[in-house]
Amino acid sequence: MRAVFISYRREDAEGQAGRLFDDLVVNFGDDSVFMDVAGLEPGRDFRRAIDEQVASCGVLLAVIGKSWLDAKDESGRRRLDDPMDFVRLETASALKRDIPVIPVLVRGASMPRVEVLPEDLKELAFRNGVELTHARWDSDVQVLVKALRPYVQAKAEPTGLRPPSAPSEPGPTRTGSSRIMIAVLVSALVLAFVGYLWHQKSTQEAARKAAALEEAKATAVVDDEKAKAEADRINKEKIAANRALIGRKILEGKTEAQNVLSFRDWQGSWELRWEFPEGKWQDPVTMSLSSDQSGIRGDYGLGPINGAFVDGDFSKVTGEFTNTSGTGTDCQAGKQGGSFSFTLKNGGRSMDGWWDVCSKGKKYRWQANKR
Repeated sequence: MRAVFISYRREDAEGQAGRLFDDLVVNFGDDSVFMDVAGLEPGRDFRRAIDEQVASCGVLLAVIGKSWLDAKDESGRRRLDDPMDFVRLETASALKRDIPVIPVLVRGASMPRVEVLPEDLKELAFRNGVELTHARWDSDVQVLVKALRPYVQAKAEPTGLRPPSAPSEPGPTRTGSSRIMIAVLVSALVLAFVGYLWHQKSTQEAARKAAALEEAKATAVVDDEKAKAEADRINKEKIAANRALIGRKILEGKTEAQNVLSFRDWQGSWELRWEFPEGKWQDPVTMSLSSDQSGIRGDYGLGPINGAFVDGDFSKVTGEFTNTSGTGTDCQAGKQGGSFSFTLKNGGRSMDGWWDVCSKGKKYRWQANKR
C-alpha cells in the first residue's frame, strides 16, 4: 500500500515536491510514497486514479507554496474554485474520509485562512502543518519523517555514521631523543583536544535533533487509529465519491451509466455545420478542438471558440465564439460573434446544440460529427 500521498501544484512547488518525494522514498521505500509524476500510469482516468490513491493512503501531505492559494487558470479564474482542480480533488477527498492531512509549507508560504478556502477545503485551515526550509531542509524533513513513521510500513532505518577511529600514536624512532618525546606528547594532546571537540559537537547535534523530533511528534496531526476505523465506511462511499468526481453523470433512471464521457472525447477534428437565421444550413466546415478538465478551445474555421464544462459535466459545454474572417452579419463595433452551447452524444462521436449570433437572444442550431 502507498501510505503517503503527496499533493502539490506544479507551478507552485514542483521542485520542492520532487525533492520531498526522493527523501521519503529513501526513508520508506518506493511502494510507500505516491506522487502523480512518478505513479500515475499513462492513459488512466485521472479522476479515478486520484480517488483510488487517496482512498488507500494512510496520510496526505498538502505541499503549499506562495502561489498555492491564488493560482489561476487560462481564463483568469482561481484554480481552487474549480471543483475539478487536481489539488482540490485530492485534498477534499482525504478530508472527507477523515484521512490525516498534514500541510507542508515551502518557499516561505503561510497557512491559508479558513475564510479564503472552498467549502470542502475549510478543514485544512485547522490542521497543524510542518515547514520545510531551504537552509534546514535535511533536519526539517527528518521532523516530518518522524511524524509519518506510525503510518508507514517503512524499510529499516540507516544505522548512521560511526565516529572515526582514533589514529594510532606514532612511536619514537630513537628511544633516547627528548625532542621526539615532546613531539609525541604534543601530538597526543592535540588529538585528544580534537576528539573532545568532535564529541561535544556530536552530542549537541544529537540533542538538537532529538528535541526537534519530539516537538514534531507533539504538534503533527496524525490519527492512524481513526483512519483504520473508517476503512469500512470508505469502501461503502467509494462508488458515491466516484460519481461526484465525474460530474454527477452516472445514473439514468435506475440503471448505472456505462462509458461515461471524459473531457478528452472533445479533442480532435470535427465536421461542423450550422443554421442561418433564414433557415438555411451552412456548408460543413472543419472545427479543431483541444480540451482539459476545465473546458474546450479551438477554431471553427472562421475564428476562435472557447467554452467551459457545465457543473463539471463533460458532456455539455457553453462558451463564446468570434468571427475574425470579416464575413457574415456585422454586430456591435463591426465584429461578429456570440454564445453557444454544445452537448456530446453517441459516445462522443457527435454533438448538437445552438448558437446565439451577437448574443441577441435568438438561438439557431449547430451540428457536428467527429472526423
